[in-house]
Amino acid sequence: MSRIRILGADPGLATFGLAVIDISDEQDVLIHAGSILTAKSNKKLGVLVAEDNVRRTRDLLAALAPLLAANDIRAICAERFSAPRNSSAAAKVALAWGALIAHADLLRVPIVQPSPQEVKLAVCGKRSASKTEVEIAMRQRYRGPVSTEALAEMDDNLAPSHQEHAFDAMAVAVACLDSDIIRAVRGRG
Repeated sequence: MSRIRILGADPGLATFGLAVIDISDEQDVLIHAGSILTAKSNKKLGVLVAEDNVRRTRDLLAALAPLLAANDIRAICAERFSAPRNSSAAAKVALAWGALIAHADLLRVPIVQPSPQEVKLAVCGKRSASKTEVEIAMRQRYRGPVSTEALAEMDDNLAPSHQEHAFDAMAVAVACLDSDIIRAVRGRG
């Protein structure tokens, strides 16, 4: 049996969605789902935005490290980077991607990058699926005991406005399950 763990990621600096998925020949099981949150510094403190973004990126790196180390992640699946129109938002997403790439390099694991449309098609059967449809599909997929426990923990500890990023991370991981890279990591490519 070929069993590995992968990380699904929805990279963002304010909210970084993640899902640890255990995959085997029989099934995939959600082990952990959640979001890492980083907050802006109080403007009254006089911290420059650029300095604050560096601090937030370091906070993100520090929060990702123990999760990745504890789960023996063999591949990372993250929705393909597409820069938002707003340059400030694009810079923050790029910083989150930098943190993710740094960890992938340290772990020596590949990153699989499906497009947003590929993710929606894989989990909902249509490229125009809404965030709600993605959440419903992920809740239906992960109904086993371990997965249900992981979802319950997320529901208890994460505000609904931040849960959508965790569901996106789950969906990205699911979209990658049949990718050439995941098959190769599992020894099936």
